[in-house]
Amino acid sequence: MTFTKAGFADPTLAANQDRITSSTWITRASTEGIFNIAMESDYNKPIHTSPLNTEWATGTLANYASLTYRSWYLWANTNPNTTVGVQAVLHLIAENIYIGITFTAWGGASAGGSFSYQRTTAPIAAPVKLVSFSATKKDNKLQLNWKTASEENTSNFSIERSSDGKLFSSIGTIQAAGNSNSEKTYSFIDVNPSPSNFYRLKTIDNNGTFNYSSIVAYKFGKIKSLELFPIPAASVLRIQLNALHQTSLQIVDIGGRILKTKPLAEGNNAFNLAIDDLKPGTYFLRIGDESKMFIKE
Repeated sequence: MTFTKAGFADPTLAANQDRITSSTWITRASTEGIFNIAMESDYNKPIHTSPLNTEWATGTLANYASLTYRSWYLWANTNPNTTVGVQAVLHLIAENIYIGITFTAWGGASAGGSFSYQRTTAPIAAPVKLVSFSATKKDNKLQLNWKTASEENTSNFSIERSSDGKLFSSIGTIQAAGNSNSEKTYSFIDVNPSPSNFYRLKTIDNNGTFNYSSIVAYKFGKIKSLELFPIPAASVLRIQLNALHQTSLQIVDIGGRILKTKPLAEGNNAFNLAIDDLKPGTYFLRIGDESKMFIKE
């Protein structure tokens, strides 16, 4: 079938939404990218996870199991025009089904956010129904946990890791249930994670075929500790970071106003910052997308 959303068409109307399933309705506003209006109100620009419940790969539906899936933003290489005419596979994560899709048009903001694509009407269901997949910190290690609702002819799970979300390598395997219609729980501990980690599961069947899960990302926080000194009349903020790249930190007030900015150089991850000029109140130390609150009395 072909879905077309015309320029400047109201994305809140059902006629302008491709309602693939009960939880995935693809549309687009007059600018930015496509999003899943069944789960989110607009395109998620800051972290580019739209459309929720989807991931995308270049290739054909016949080869869906061996493709590498990414968010729509990364798959489109930040330039959706380049996807027009490219054969792709859309993975609906919650339902774990795969759909062949090809964009046929993409209009810029001046065209009112128009786009169209063709998609298959007969999606493929993966043999393993993955309920959840997550990563949690455990001391200086990371524990991966996943659950399956059902499995068919599965041999094992290969746990793959990447530092950039693109090039993956196996770091271990876990035996699968084989055939099951009941919920199964699995876990794996990465004893030597990197500061930035991307994980995916490669499900391998007994006949040698395989497919990949969606990607889970975990980044260790930049801020290790934050201490006011001396107490109670704090005039210095003692800061220790887990790792440091070429960036800067900011001190912002509760209203979001930037009060101080300090450049940071790689290799210096423990230092003091004078705050004697700050009035008593609540503030935030901000580095990139991470913030930590402190209160000056």
